[in-house]
Amino acid sequence: MNKALAIPILMIIVTFIAGCENIDSSNTSKENVSKIAENAVVCNEPYIRYASECCLDSNNNSICDKDEGESLACAAPYIKVGGDCCVDRNNNKICDSDEPATAAECTNGQTKICPNQRGACAGSAETCRDGSWHGCSSSAYLAYNSNYQSSETSCGDLIDNDCDGTTDCADSGCVENPNCVTANCTDRIKNQDETDTDCGGRTCSKCSTLKRCSHASDCLSGLCTGGICTVPETCNDSIKNGMETDVDCGGRTCPECNTSKRCSYGSDCLSGICAGGICAADACANCDDDNVCTTDSCEQSRGCIFTYNSLPCDDSSLCTTRDTCASGKCVGIAVNCDDQDRLTIDSCDPKKGCVHTTSR
Repeated sequence: MNKALAIPILMIIVTFIAGCENIDSSNTSKENVSKIAENAVVCNEPYIRYASECCLDSNNNSICDKDEGESLACAAPYIKVGGDCCVDRNNNKICDSDEPATAAECTNGQTKICPNQRGACAGSAETCRDGSWHGCSSSAYLAYNSNYQSSETSCGDLIDNDCDGTTDCADSGCVENPNCVTANCTDRIKNQDETDTDCGGRTCSKCSTLKRCSHASDCLSGLCTGGICTVPETCNDSIKNGMETDVDCGGRTCPECNTSKRCSYGSDCLSGICAGGICAADACANCDDDNVCTTDSCEQSRGCIFTYNSLPCDDSSLCTTRDTCASGKCVGIAVNCDDQDRLTIDSCDPKKGCVHTTSR
């Protein structure tokens, strides 16, 4: 403002105030006039009085914004605009409040078909989250179809698991998979027409003993018994094979088995007795006690039985007659050797019979 013009105006104000407050304006200095003018200025928020003027104090700290602007520092995500700090979340040097609101890409829960629709990915879709599309990741494909694989490893399920347009052995991930290797007799897999792993059949070599077989021609031994390659039956090879019921015994070909050996029938045992699959001793093998006065019999559960009888017998003594069995012994009645001769002594010798010795 022009200084020459300002002084008369101030004088008018001073005169008005002096009149209201009984101040003698004729004795008022220029300094007093300025002081009185300052007290007359009234400022409305957000302005504050500074000397004889009003200045902006938008942060309400009783300091004019223009006086604190140089020292004002704003920490991210705030930026300084004029004498104030404002939010700038997208770091484009524009206060967020000055930018139009950004519209959401999509509505939460909305779905969109994924770009890859081959193989296990067919029919898959992504879901809108937080107002944005996040793309079709491996987890999205797997959540839709459990057969999905980021790299093909299931090489025999007839599914394009990794959605690259190739299936099973045609996929690069299956090059070394056993299911995709050309079958041969050293691949450690039972394939082709093999009867066991890498042996048997028309292509591979014959199988060793105990390997599986379908025909005698599948076995090195030339013998396929019950689907297993076996060696020809012998009764002295220390192996239970063929029709044997125990090692080298039993069956139709080998000798009968001794007691305690395994058996199927009595014919498998020397004793002729097969009890509970084990050859048992013959409890009746020898029940002749050479005693004419007992009747010999036997039961396997009891063994030999000797029953007393009363059959006629011979005790081999000429001193008895009418010999008969009693209590298991041969007993006879003593013969009478009395010759009625008083001049002889009568006796009996079992082997000679009656003996008459002349007395003296």
